[in-house]
Amino acid sequence: QKGGPPIPAPPSAPPHLKWYDWLLVVSIDMLGPFSSDSYIPNMPELMADLSTSYALLGLTLQLNWICKGFSTLLLGSYSDKAGRRPVLLGSLVVYILGTAGCALAPHMCIFLVARIVQGIGEGCAAITSAVARDVLQDPGERMQMLAILGTIRPVTIIAAPSIGGLLGSAFGWRRVFVMLCVWGFVNMVCVAAFLPET
Repeated sequence: QKGGPPIPAPPSAPPHLKWYDWLLVVSIDMLGPFSSDSYIPNMPELMADLSTSYALLGLTLQLNWICKGFSTLLLGSYSDKAGRRPVLLGSLVVYILGTAGCALAPHMCIFLVARIVQGIGEGCAAITSAVARDVLQDPGERMQMLAILGTIRPVTIIAAPSIGGLLGSAFGWRRVFVMLCVWGFVNMVCVAAFLPET
């Protein structure tokens, strides 16, 4: 009607995620816990290589967790406004830069800063739960998916030191971060290529 109030557009249906989209969501969700703990068994080698102490290496864990906690809060709420895909892509870029810095760090100061940057990027895992809430309208399906994500996180925390320790003992501690960097890059490419905006 002319001159009347605008008629709101009907709400659009959420996109349907295919099986490989859900695998990507799970992969991104695993990235943060794996990054936090996978290098712990390699700390003696890392300490000798960077000429540092256990106290400073422990600080890299604590600062990483603190930065991940803050970025989780910020990225989760910001993705409600800016969209899931751009926030995921941006945080994965930050994660890749931080992880590459860890792999290439020539001394402890660079490694510490790189772990902080990596922790900021790890906040991308918070968006995976939001994606599940966006897409799954049925409460039962939504709770099932969130339960799967909630189960995978502690399993990842348990498995990460074993896998990181095996990789580090075979190829050196830097290869652990190289592997994480490749993992983050693959996730970023897959988000850009496949994951729809939810």
